Amino acid sequence: MSLTQGSLPVSQYFTKLKILWEELNTFKPLVSCSCGGVKPIQAFLDQEYVMLFLMGLNENLANVQSQILLSDPLSPIGKVFSLVLQEEKQRALTSPIQHMAFAVKQSPRPTAPSGPKTKGRKDHLLCAHCELLGHTKDKCYCPMDILLNIPRTSL
Repeated sequence: MSLTQGSLPVSQYFTKLKILWEELNTFKPLVSCSCGGVKPIQAFLDQEYVMLFLMGLNENLANVQSQILLSDPLSPIGKVFSLVLQEEKQRALTSPIQHMAFAVKQSPRPTAPSGPKTKGRKDHLLCAHCELLGHTKDKCYCPMDILLNIPRTSL
């Protein structure tokens, strides 16, 4: 029961965990009864499955893990899996944009030309924030900041 996600995608990690749970249930099946006495035990086991699944997730999914753990009552395993899978997919969609933005931010920027030819023209201005020509930091509307949804007040 110490299975962790590691390098596996969430769906593969969940599948491996589910196989282990089903195998465990074949060795230790719940007694069936008509009085309903097994229902609290099954509810407890269902919550245990959710906790084991969440505790084995990677650190990069800690936000969704915390949100799920704060919910009362704890959601069923199917819904928890769906929420975590959705978060993983969302991260996969935004990750390439962030990598691209980092690469663009790290690329060398042209320096502002100096001399009499540039006097009175906007292209002699060099932004201290994005290092692009034509504006200053107080009027910076860096396209990468807009793409990454960085608020203007943080400039």
